Amino acid sequence: MKAKTPYATFVLISLVLMSCTGTHVQVSLRDYPSPVMVSPILRIGDTAPPNMKLSEFSRFAGEASFSGGGGSGSRKEVNYIIYETRSATESSDSVAYEISRATGGRSDLLVSVDTLRTGAWVHTSLVAWFNNWVSLEGRVLDPKPLQRR
Repeated sequence: MKAKTPYATFVLISLVLMSCTGTHVQVSLRDYPSPVMVSPILRIGDTAPPNMKLSEFSRFAGEASFSGGGGSGSRKEVNYIIYETRSATESSDSVAYEISRATGGRSDLLVSVDTLRTGAWVHTSLVAWFNNWVSLEGRVLDPKPLQRR
């Protein structure tokens, strides 16, 4: 049993080191002109959801993702060892564009997120591949009934 302990320790440490890579995905609505509400409360300053049904102007769906992969290796040339690392990443964020398209550029409409999904997967072996994503679906609502109360 003691002969297998260094091997098991090496395998455990290798697995921990391979799985400690961190990636992130970010949805940026910083430059969007109107608030995007991710709750049943539709306006900043309200303390409860509206007690009336608002007419729907349009719907939207968008996704932000960050994915990539890479690998490394080494080779010996004469008296030197050459280490090589290759990696590639790709990111996309269509959330602000899809909301802007759904509102038609109007900043007086209410934007409400109905569904927020996130996910990630990672594969590490000789090469590493990862994918992280956030997807949003929601409604653009007409605020006129709320302005009368």
